[in-house]
Amino acid sequence: KINRLKLIDLVYSVYGAILVPSGNNFQTKIKPLVQALRQRESILIFPEGRIVTEDKIGEFKRGVVEVYRQTKCPILPVSIKMTRDKFKRQILRLNYGPIIHIPDELLTDPSAEESYRRAGEYLREIILCLYQKEEP
Repeated sequence: KINRLKLIDLVYSVYGAILVPSGNNFQTKIKPLVQALRQRESILIFPEGRIVTEDKIGEFKRGVVEVYRQTKCPILPVSIKMTRDKFKRQILRLNYGPIIHIPDELLTDPSAEESYRRAGEYLREIILCLYQKEEP
């Protein structure tokens, strides 16, 4: 497993990935993402906080919503799914939707936690639709 982690670290560094440090406070975690977007870079966020290998989508973490709230950068929703063909070869399936913005009314709830929940659920529903697209 350690060799696999070293390979992942190498791939991340080659592609300029920003690793979100674990164990820090919330604002410290998202700061490098917000900075990258303000410098007009693109980022990829796994909104569940990790790569999910199960065949279901969990609850989205609040980070993706807070990064959007601070930057107002457009979101390109993408679903990534590993499948197998009839010969048992792995196939990576990518589906992407139209560029979106989180509606302002989802971000204006007086309770920040409720805003995170509602906006996260909005994004989650979009991703669910992408997962349900017909496969070729």
